[in-house]
Amino acid sequence: MTREPRLTRPVEEARLRPLVFTWPLGIVYWIACAWSLRAELQLDYRTTGATQRDPQDEGSRFVVVGVVLTLAALAVAASLAVPRLAIADLRLGVFWAGTALTIAGGLLRRHCMRMLGPLFTPRIQVTPGQPIVQRGAYRWVRHPSYTAGFLTYTGLGLALGNWASLILLAGGTALIYVYRAAVEERALLGALGREYAEYRARTRRFVPFLF
Repeated sequence: MTREPRLTRPVEEARLRPLVFTWPLGIVYWIACAWSLRAELQLDYRTTGATQRDPQDEGSRFVVVGVVLTLAALAVAASLAVPRLAIADLRLGVFWAGTALTIAGGLLRRHCMRMLGPLFTPRIQVTPGQPIVQRGAYRWVRHPSYTAGFLTYTGLGLALGNWASLILLAGGTALIYVYRAAVEERALLGALGREYAEYRARTRRFVPFLF
């Protein structure tokens, strides 16, 4: 009876290297990720020249961007530094599930941009009397664009194929979008009053019928 040779640590770590850093699957994921974030980056670029401060935003835009970028960097680092936490079972399936979530997040984000039109802005800006959009995803939830962000970054956590990466991105982005939604709703209630309160009473924040 022969025994299978034990893999050395460098060989084992190479075997568990995140698929987003392998050929050709890595190219597939990063193209999907770039496409998902492209519309957001274009919007940021178009509004970069705006210098006015928005008290309604309470600086939340910068907090969200800073936290999300930090979480993404930590998640990538964890996937490389802690291979023992790799999601070894169904590794390829987990990678494709993450890629699909990232694409789904991009599709939902674009849908939100279409539904809101010029009302979709990087910073929270609410004008008294502005319409409350209640079509598309906004018929069911108040903040589908944040749901989209959660899907995109949770998709990255899955695609990295590491439990630490997934927990960092899924847990961290969930908390930061709850914070952002709270800031936005204060602004909406302050500017739109009872009309927004009624809309809030009959919809969920992020997930239809659940949350």
